[in-house]
Amino acid sequence: MGIGKTIATSFAMLRAAATHGLDKVFYLTAKSTGRQMAFEACARLRGADGAVSLRVLRMSKRARPLHG
Repeated sequence: MGIGKTIATSFAMLRAAATHGLDKVFYLTAKSTGRQMAFEACARLRGADGAVSLRVLRMSKRARPLHG
């Protein structure tokens, strides 16, 4: 399973944000697989040497209690 579309979208967002002086970018996804791919894309964009300064905040919904 590749992350080509996710990293392409992330790169485009981050590049546009830097060009327009924005300091926050939000990436929302409905599925946990999409969330994991977004984090992998951020890790790739950040690079092994940490050349790109990038902070990531991961949020997810709180589990609902089961009512029976």
